Amino acid sequence: MYKWLEAVLKEQYQFIRCLRRTARSEVILLEHKNLHRRIIKRTFTGNAEVYRRLLLLKQKNMPEVLEVAENENRVLVLEEYIDGVTLADLLNERLYQENQVRKLVCELCDVLSLIHSYDIIHKDIKAENIMIENGTQTLKLIDFNAARIYKKYSPRDTEYLGTAGYAAPEQYGGVSDRRTDIKQVGELMKVMLTGETSDKIPYSGALADVIAKCIHISPDKRFQTAEALKRSLKG
Repeated sequence: MYKWLEAVLKEQYQFIRCLRRTARSEVILLEHKNLHRRIIKRTFTGNAEVYRRLLLLKQKNMPEVLEVAENENRVLVLEEYIDGVTLADLLNERLYQENQVRKLVCELCDVLSLIHSYDIIHKDIKAENIMIENGTQTLKLIDFNAARIYKKYSPRDTEYLGTAGYAAPEQYGGVSDRRTDIKQVGELMKVMLTGETSDKIPYSGALADVIAKCIHISPDKRFQTAEALKRSLKG
């Protein structure tokens, strides 16, 4: 399947540009030679379990996964192209007001509620992995390369994947669960409002208590679900 898919892509699509490349992964933009439809081709070293589960899910706040293939420990994913900009790029121009943060994070909570119900933990929620779609201004959660399926009786995470400033303590020697994503959402809100994560300048606005609960060092003292966080934002 992997080699066949690569051959089809080479025959029917043309390379537009590379969007991201690391030692473990590559994300490129392709366009169909005749239909001019654009798609994302994502390749990385790891496990396809999360993306195979995402194949079954559709939600307006994440790209649709179109196909998944494996070749030993190399994974190839085709997904919907989102015509938009990352939140990180937008934050280079301006910070967000609290009402804007509430609206966008409520959308983020919607997609987290869905993936958490399928035991998918994103584990790398940050401004670079949030896109705002042009035209609709809809939030899109992208890049599930670091995501894992939550396994209740797993003694610890097999890999310490996360981003400094956003990552929860349990990502370094514990077990990540939905509350790990909640912690990262809290850090994201802090970045949207101040430009810094919680280990930098303080924040004392109306959302201070919500953020503090999200980022608490103890998972048991955070919001336990994305639904509970959304209720606090709307209340």
